[in-house]
Amino acid sequence: MIATTARPRPSGRLPKAPRSSARTWRQARIPSPSCAPGKAPGPQKTQRSELELLRATLSDYQIEKLIGRGANGMVYKAVWKPESRPVAIKVLHKEAGAKQKLRFVREVRAVARLVHPHIVRIYDGGTRMVPSEAGEPRELGFYAMHYVSGADLERLLESKTAKLPFLVNTLAKVARALHFAHQQGFVHRDVKPSNILLDRKGEPHLIDFGFAKNPLKDPRVTELGIAVGTPAYMAPEQALGKQKKLCPASDVFSLGAILYELLTGVPPHDRNNLMDSVKSLVKEKARPPSELNPDTPNVLEQICLCALQKQISQRYSSALVFARDLQSWLEGKPLRTGSPAARAAADTGRVLRQASAVPRLAAHSGRSWREARVPEIPNGGPQTAEATAEVEAVSRDQGSTTTAQGPTQRPGLWRRIVTWLTGARS
Repeated sequence: MIATTARPRPSGRLPKAPRSSARTWRQARIPSPSCAPGKAPGPQKTQRSELELLRATLSDYQIEKLIGRGANGMVYKAVWKPESRPVAIKVLHKEAGAKQKLRFVREVRAVARLVHPHIVRIYDGGTRMVPSEAGEPRELGFYAMHYVSGADLERLLESKTAKLPFLVNTLAKVARALHFAHQQGFVHRDVKPSNILLDRKGEPHLIDFGFAKNPLKDPRVTELGIAVGTPAYMAPEQALGKQKKLCPASDVFSLGAILYELLTGVPPHDRNNLMDSVKSLVKEKARPPSELNPDTPNVLEQICLCALQKQISQRYSSALVFARDLQSWLEGKPLRTGSPAARAAADTGRVLRQASAVPRLAAHSGRSWREARVPEIPNGGPQTAEATAEVEAVSRDQGSTTTAQGPTQRPGLWRRIVTWLTGARS
């Protein structure tokens, strides 16, 4: 007879582990798959942080902390050890391509030439090799600039604590600094409140010439057809990518956009998204600041609207002329006779005076002023001999001053005035 052994019934519990180990299962260490069988895992290598790599690369600087981030890189507060001088170090993103690195180095070379009280000074910069523990070492683009202990103009505008004269005076100083850069052959192309730093004394300092167009431009960096800058503050020709048309007047448009924000609290063409902002910038005229803020001084509105003209020839020819007009308002003086804003205002007054002459012309002709026919202007319209003679006289007055900065032609405004006076309907 064959003896059979009964199979044990499952109890639903795991068998007890042998007591050969003094540690519990929770204390047991599982070897890493990279370890060879039968060997204990070695110490884990921790990847060095970006800040540690930066400190190892820039050993002549004592890197303290991160103080800002931007589209091109990050900004750290540091101390230059040889002179114990506080500096701000801007470091290019490690993901930057070759073209962006060239543009970054160009910024260093550009700003290093611009020594002005209201332009942040650069002490050192270039590229250095970052020590790498795994793989090939990479280049690090950086520059050390003067550290400005204070807030930027954007934060000051958000706080709504500064008085209008102080803000206008600040913008006039920035305009003079831009004029100095223009004389050296540079166009900033990204003038905006966040790029204007204010120190503890309230003095402005212009930064971030990363988009500057300058004579040191590397031929390998091509930007044809690329719109660079900030849409809410860039000029129309800049938004359309017309790089060959960029000039000092492009920066003047940005100054006008900042002045518009000082007066109203919002940029002139700030919309819900990028496409709407660019469309408004290219096709629409900015609303007069007085429509958004009834307390807007009339002179500042004239200066602002003159700087925001779509056509380059109708803006201020230089940032210096813009600054002088702002200074005139600060000193309570009228705008100079040759000022573009003054000419534009005179042109508007001339149109209004001509429109008010329609009832007088109608009285001379023996008809009511509503029956009087108004001379044709570029947009079309009926005319009479008397009115035509007066319009031609005004045109002769304007003909000798229609230069690159000549008076602004406003057929749309004239047509609206005429329509309102005559009761005519288009």
